[in-house]
Amino acid sequence: MKDWLTFIFAAYCVTPLLAQTPEWIWFRKTDSSETRHFRKSFTLEGPATSAELVATADDGLEVFVNGAPVLSANEWGRGHRADVKSKLKIGRNTVAIRAINGDASAAGVLARLSLITAAGKQTIVTDATWKAEDRTVPGWNQVAYDDAGWAAAKSLGKLGIEPWGDVLANAAAAPPAVQVRRQATPPDALYTLKDFKVELLRSAEFEEGSWVNLCKDNRGRLIISPQYLGLNLEGGLIRVTLNAEGQVAKHEFIALR
Repeated sequence: MKDWLTFIFAAYCVTPLLAQTPEWIWFRKTDSSETRHFRKSFTLEGPATSAELVATADDGLEVFVNGAPVLSANEWGRGHRADVKSKLKIGRNTVAIRAINGDASAAGVLARLSLITAAGKQTIVTDATWKAEDRTVPGWNQVAYDDAGWAAAKSLGKLGIEPWGDVLANAAAAPPAVQVRRQATPPDALYTLKDFKVELLRSAEFEEGSWVNLCKDNRGRLIISPQYLGLNLEGGLIRVTLNAEGQVAKHEFIALR
């Protein structure tokens, strides 16, 4: 009997775990075009020897790993692959996705990150444990961002459901996503009145668009109305605190709701 128990236990231990199936997710569906943001954080106990991301969205998406752009695509009918090993680190990591639905039709995003470390295989898939937000918030795709206030994404069903089908069956390599770092006009290129001085303190982040307006509050902090956040129905401003030397010490998003 002991030998049989040993055999059964050994057979159980070497049986591979079933692969996790990614789910289509979305958040606050409307009857018009919309942009949604999704995040998932996880921990790596050791360096990854392999890390492949495959993702798609109806209608398009941008994917970031620890804030770095790794994949962008606007063809939802197949999965798009990217090697993201170089973007990962030991400890906490975050996958962030901006997904765009261009019309009132079906909307969803689906992703799977397959990892191999010295400890074995690890898979991260889209499901209802992901955090979701419909506003563009500064730093939303960074690993240090606190998403405790974000809601849970809604699962629409597992890979293979209609109207999308098995979009990962013909996944192909995607060109690396490149996010251009925005830089404000150099101060010496601006015309000023006599005795006025211009300094570059901070350039608008990619997600902010142009700055529509700027003023100071009663504590000397700069209050900025960004193009994209300001256009959102929720609304929002950016508050910038300067240090004693007049340099940016802190910038934060102020939700108007």
